[in-house]
Amino acid sequence: TYPEQVDNFVGLTEAAWARLAETKLLDGIAAASTAVTASQVAGATSTLAGQIITAAAGMRSRHRMGRNKTIRVLLPDWGVDLLDVDLARAQFDRLEHKSGDVVSLLREKNIVVTTFVDGETSGSQVFGTQSAGALLGFPTSLIWYMYPEGSFIYLDGGTLDLGLVRDSVLNATNDFQIFAEGFENVAFLGLESLKVTSAVCGNGSVFGTTTPTCPVV
Repeated sequence: TYPEQVDNFVGLTEAAWARLAETKLLDGIAAASTAVTASQVAGATSTLAGQIITAAAGMRSRHRMGRNKTIRVLLPDWGVDLLDVDLARAQFDRLEHKSGDVVSLLREKNIVVTTFVDGETSGSQVFGTQSAGALLGFPTSLIWYMYPEGSFIYLDGGTLDLGLVRDSVLNATNDFQIFAEGFENVAFLGLESLKVTSAVCGNGSVFGTTTPTCPVV
């Protein structure tokens, strides 16, 4: 008697399922990756873009990869927003940048960015609950992944989806159940994958306003 509420429950269930599924896939990628850390050197753009290009150069050098070969980078979706905020806070030309400029720069180097919504288990890549008081800022630790294109394959074992289930007992209380189960995973077939934890801050600072140190990673 309340189809709108049923639709809402089904949508929330699908969202929870999608979050669990993506988390499991990212857990698989993380488990197959070499975990490294990278320190903040300036604002988020200078820091993250420089680290991605540096990591890609190292990967190409180690495996004698040509520049025409694609390297895949996985970033949390809010990472693109963080870069936009950082550019908007920059000292010069802060209103001249377009959203995704950094992603376009990386693509010119055959570094292709894909974003994910959730994060691996205990990765703290999802914003917490907003309580009364101070506005939550971006996480100061960003986890991203890098590997040569084709290093991982998606294993799709199908879905068992019974959808909305009702019987005489549930009908008596105007209740229902939902049942679905997915069978999916990732398999690592490549030579190297990196899981990088970067310290980031979208304060707009650049090396012209900070004191650089070397080596910078």
